[in-house]
This record gives sequence, C-alpha cells and structure tokens, in this order.
Amino acid sequence: MSKDTRQPVGHSAVFVRPLGYRQFGPFTALVDAQGWMRVLFRVQADPDNPRVRPKDAWRALLQSLPYNATVRFLLSWWPEETQRLAFVQGMTQWPQPEQPARKALSEGLLDMAMHLPLPFERQLVLEFRVPPQEAQAQWLLGVPGLLSAYGLLCEPLSPEDVETLARRVLNPEV
Repeated sequence: MSKDTRQPVGHSAVFVRPLGYRQFGPFTALVDAQGWMRVLFRVQADPDNPRVRPKDAWRALLQSLPYNATVRFLLSWWPEETQRLAFVQGMTQWPQPEQPARKALSEGLLDMAMHLPLPFERQLVLEFRVPPQEAQAQWLLGVPGLLSAYGLLCEPLSPEDVETLARRVLNPEV
C-alpha cells in the first residue's frame, strides 16, 4: 500500500516555515522542509541598456531550468531610500535663505523629506527552489549572466533582504 503524500490545494506551511539558512555554493539559501535550497534574486532592467527584452529573458530562463528545479516570480513593493537621500543631499547644498519665512519653509521641507514614509517601487524577485546539489549551485551562478544578455540586472538577496521581503509579503502593514 502506498501512502498518499499529496498536499491539499492551498497548503503553504512548507513554504512559510523554512528551516534556516545554509551556504549553498556562493549563495546563502533558505532550506525548506524537504531540504531543498531556495535562493532569491532581485531583478531589474539595466538602465544603461536601451534594448531590454524581458519576454526573451523569461523564455531563455525557463528553457535552461534544470530538471526538478522550480522558479517563482514574486512582484513586491520595496522601500526606495536612494531617491530621498539624493534629494536631501541636494537640499543641503542649496544656498541658505536670509528671510525668516523662506528659512522656515526650507527647514520644513527638509524635515518633511527626512520624516515622511519612504516611497515604494515595484521589485521583481525570482525564487529558485533547487535540490541541494553542487551542479544546481553552479547553474544558479549563471543566472545573472543569462539575464544580462537580455538587459536585466540580477543580484541575490541577502538574508536580511529575504526577511524584509517575508515581512512585507506576510504583513504588508509593517
């Protein structure tokens, strides 16, 4: 008699309860309940490449996907601090107004820029779930090069970024 190991539709405990991090080749991977490695990459269009071809990139990525490996595309909103920091940096270099009213306006604008919530931008995250084999880690090493041929930049997420993403996805109010 064989035991039915199928999980009911909608069962996600395996996804949301990783067993921690482990070094997997050059990557820090999440280990899932079956011992498989989950490596996440942030993907964005290369601003210096006018010929970005995401459809071709996804086709090439899916065609190169190793046997038993899976990929999940996650679209998330990520806080973007670089724009605010650039604006504040620029403001500090403006000439200081001499009139008290303009000085108060300038200080208020700087205070507002420093303390308002961060703006958000969409971020595409690719999650690869692969068996814990060295060949799979070597394949993951080639993913950034594969996507760069189509005008996409790809970088692995750090453990801190993975935890931030999990908080954002599971509790968007945070």
